[in-house]
Amino acid sequence: MDRVSGCLSCDRNELTDRPVREQILVTEFWRLAHAFGTPIPGWLVLPPLRHRTVRVRITQRIRTGLRSHASG
Repeated sequence: MDRVSGCLSCDRNELTDRPVREQILVTEFWRLAHAFGTPIPGWLVLPPLRHRTVRVRITQRIRTGLRSHASG
């Protein structure tokens, strides 16, 4: 399942002209973005680029990709 209509993350992922706050970092699997509508300034979220309905295990490949961006 790659996209679900009406899902905020899926709808935002589909935009081709996302503002910088919506794409601080984009990898093969995730998009780092500033959360909005929260009481915590600077809150970041990491929505997946594919729709998920359940929590999934993060594979070694995904972890390595996130780690390389976080440290570099």
